[in-house]
Amino acid sequence: MPWQTLRKSASPRVAPNLADYDRERRWFTWSNARGQLLGLHGGHGLNIAYEAVDRHVDAGHGADVALRCVARDDSLTTVTYAELALRTARFANVPRSLGIGRGDRVGTLLGRGPELYTVVLGTLKNTSVLCPLFSAFGPEPVRRRPALGDFRVLVTAAALYRRKVTGIRDALPGLEHVLIVGEGAADLPGTRSYEELTAAASLEFTIPPTSADDMALLHFTSGTTAALGVAVSLRGGGLLTPALHDADTLELPALMRRLKDLAVRARAGRLRGSELTGATLTSANRVSRRCTASSTRPRWPSSDSAP
Repeated sequence: MPWQTLRKSASPRVAPNLADYDRERRWFTWSNARGQLLGLHGGHGLNIAYEAVDRHVDAGHGADVALRCVARDDSLTTVTYAELALRTARFANVPRSLGIGRGDRVGTLLGRGPELYTVVLGTLKNTSVLCPLFSAFGPEPVRRRPALGDFRVLVTAAALYRRKVTGIRDALPGLEHVLIVGEGAADLPGTRSYEELTAAASLEFTIPPTSADDMALLHFTSGTTAALGVAVSLRGGGLLTPALHDADTLELPALMRRLKDLAVRARAGRLRGSELTGATLTSANRVSRRCTASSTRPRWPSSDSAP
């Protein structure tokens, strides 16, 4: 079957954010980058979910498409910024109703559909820490990451839960809640329905204040070439790949103490050379179905233009 070649026009409909690399490199500082972000109302810090979604709604772009998701049967689902803002606010109320709050870890084991992005952004709105798990992982990698990260919530699908979690659930005593997306929760003891919980949740949610050193994302490396590693994104950013070694051998309290020390020394310019190479833990600055951000999304705001 012949494929039609897609050809790009000389002038894209949406101007690229990075049109001149050398100019942007000269312009870039962390303070300039911070100036491109609106921040929470009242100067209450940064929240990735607000910057990615809600600020566009506040600026009058709620009807623009935020996500286009293509299912296995090629059916298309679109989600606008306004819809995504409501969905993520509603999900933010779900972990809050379960007693999950600031700094608590929420894991995802899902394919790339609308629910994944709702959970990710809703978790960040709740000031909890998002921990994504690769849906192709086997049971042992799935066990190690929630154990090391001290997950309190896991959001997954029934088929993934049966194949990868059921046999190891008893080895994860800290995992208090498992939410099942789609059908199947009724047949899986110890789980709850994602749809039922979100349907019962309020659409109103006020994002709590954040500080620059609040943890936002907890990522794990593959562990295939060295000891299992962890990558941490802070809500305020600003770290230059400092590292902890043998992260998988540390108990969580010791790991968090070393992370705090690492952040303080990184910002003071007092990192050791060994912390910049051969790491099993790195700190980053940023932040089935195929689901991608819309190419028509609003651009970053500037002082003289709307997003």
